[in-house]
Amino acid sequence: MTTTPSILFDHSAYLAKAIGYADYRRNMTAELVSGAETKTAAYLPLNDSRMRRIEKTYTPGPEAIEKLDAMKGTLHWLVISEHWCGDAAQILPVMNALAEASHGRVRLSIVYRDANLELMDQHLTGTSRAIPKLVQLNTQNEVLTTWGPRPAEAQDMVIALRRDPATASSYSEPLHAWYAKDKHRSIERELIALLLHN
Repeated sequence: MTTTPSILFDHSAYLAKAIGYADYRRNMTAELVSGAETKTAAYLPLNDSRMRRIEKTYTPGPEAIEKLDAMKGTLHWLVISEHWCGDAAQILPVMNALAEASHGRVRLSIVYRDANLELMDQHLTGTSRAIPKLVQLNTQNEVLTTWGPRPAEAQDMVIALRRDPATASSYSEPLHAWYAKDKHRSIERELIALLLHN
């Protein structure tokens, strides 16, 4: 889901302390193997498995490659995320593959939500600190647009499921079934559409 921000905010400091996808994955693996007992630890094995599967099976489609090749200039994708987030596990590998296919035209950087709440609070989804949240910046670190926490169709489905008391607590199962059926093409299509804001 794409939004156009109206609040001016200096993103430079967050870009400076952001990490790349490879470091994000290393940090996630280190957290997983540490065996630390946290309230989110139970989500890590499944999210790691999801990410590994997508890293092996997803490749950008020809239309995405064509649009990436046609880009003028460069963009920063500053992504707010956390290892425990199931949507992030589905989406970040796609973001990384698209950034890699751009040959430097799209620069992917990641910051952790809980350590950067002042940034997160500039890019809420309604009133929620929902992640992952992508903030697309130009080379002057000005916000062009934002996207997240999931593709529009999935977001509509989650909203409907969470409104219904019978499905509110179990919405993640149909959500991840949707991701599997979609094969990440909605994510790709919506992310590539962001390039029009370049």
